[in-house]
Amino acid sequence: MTSTTLRTAVITIAAVPVLLIADIGTAHAYPAPTVEGGRGRIQVTAIPSSDLTHCYAKLDGGSFASPPFGGSGQSTSTLFQNVQPGPHIVETMCVNVMNLGSSFSLPVEVAAPNPILDTIDNALAGAGSSAMTTDPTLR
Repeated sequence: MTSTTLRTAVITIAAVPVLLIADIGTAHAYPAPTVEGGRGRIQVTAIPSSDLTHCYAKLDGGSFASPPFGGSGQSTSTLFQNVQPGPHIVETMCVNVMNLGSSFSLPVEVAAPNPILDTIDNALAGAGSSAMTTDPTLR
């Protein structure tokens, strides 16, 4: 074995444990959840990921956090209802299996409630045509 080959082998053997340990603590970035404003409602949907355990959402910096969503065995979205019309900020926190999180602040516009359109949308959804609803939070 030449000295160059021996040196290369030693460096490779020494580098493998360092690279393995260095990778353990890396945080995984998640894509920002999607936010849809509707008539008096806001729907927040997490983008599925293999190591995502859950997400929470808060509306306008309030103390109320949504139930966990987006993780294995959980709904992929959460819905805020009875929201005042106008601009809002949805804050989300998504956490992975190593308990590291990614937070997002997402702006959204909410329209005024419309009971007539809601009745039509609920009838469409009940008939299995939720893709035809006029409010994106009901799809």
